[in-house]
Amino acid sequence: MNLEISVGGRDVSTILSSIKIQKAINGQMSQASFTLPITQPAMPDVALIQQATKDGIGVTSINPVLGSLPTAGNALILTVAVYPPSSTVTSVTGGGVTWTKIKSTNTNIRLEVWAGSQTDGSSASVTVSISPSSNAFCTLSEWSGVDTIEVDSSSASADTTQPNTQAITTTVPSLIVASTASISSGTFSSGATNGFTDLSTPNGNVLQSAYLIAPVPDSYSTGWTWTLDGPFDAAIVALKLTLLTPVNQSEVLITNTADSSKVFRGIVTQTVIDQKNGFLQWWNVSCTGNEYLLENTIISHSWTGQTDRQIIQSAFGLVLPVIATTDATVAELSVAIDFEAKDITLIELLQQLSAISGADWRITEDLELDYHASGSIVAPFGFSDRPNV
Repeated sequence: MNLEISVGGRDVSTILSSIKIQKAINGQMSQASFTLPITQPAMPDVALIQQATKDGIGVTSINPVLGSLPTAGNALILTVAVYPPSSTVTSVTGGGVTWTKIKSTNTNIRLEVWAGSQTDGSSASVTVSISPSSNAFCTLSEWSGVDTIEVDSSSASADTTQPNTQAITTTVPSLIVASTASISSGTFSSGATNGFTDLSTPNGNVLQSAYLIAPVPDSYSTGWTWTLDGPFDAAIVALKLTLLTPVNQSEVLITNTADSSKVFRGIVTQTVIDQKNGFLQWWNVSCTGNEYLLENTIISHSWTGQTDRQIIQSAFGLVLPVIATTDATVAELSVAIDFEAKDITLIELLQQLSAISGADWRITEDLELDYHASGSIVAPFGFSDRPNV
């Protein structure tokens, strides 16, 4: 038996620690209570793996090469500055990814951010093609924990005095990459502000990039100190991070509010969270009934001259005694038979015996096996296959 429950609101993770969802089941009001813990999806293990820089004067391409082959499945990010600003980056290829330009500005100097996800790990070399011949500078980096390239927020700007980015507001956990470039004769005298970490700087002291792993939606910006006035161009991009769905065995119990009788009992098998905006979450909770205990329990045993009740009581007593199999709940429906269970689950054992004896069965909310003749009992409740809201 499976169950889908959906709920939305502010700070749903807190609400779910003691949630009671009112829901009519077969005309009777019921409430679902979740037993702790139901955990938030975890942050992926985002990390800078390696980086490389490259520069060229009067060139139509530059070719940054990582020190080793990237790990398959990782993402690559490239920041590139080109002068004059009228020049264009016509393509970025290599590294085992399909590249996408995700931000660009060219007020004083052309500054672009490119990215590609899920590298196949076949190449450490990337080619940046430029038209016409120009001065070019780039930083290439490899990242783990960035499964897709989806921009949450971004901004591009130009400034005549200091290389500061504009502020962006994220709505989900993000990897933020910021970059600035200048053609003036000054130098970067101090690193990125507001918690950002600088990436490697190519020769020429023209391009500077930095990053921040931001698990909390908020407003973010950064800047650097330059020894002279600009002008500068700057860009900042927040890439959405795919959160890891928690693996948990949180219990779910649904009771009838009128008499407190148990209607459903099982575990949470999956929690998928849709972050509607910075505050509103929608949780889709998938549950399975107590039958999951039988799906994960293997038995190998043989019986000679035993009834179905005797086989069931023996099997559960051997490998899953937590499920009660008393005479009161397990009917005796077959004559004595020989039966062999060879590396099968308890669910498969019950299915085979039910086919022989014509039985129906279920695991009750009190962890009892209800094994009876097919059609002899009408369940006092029902479930639809449509999510509960």
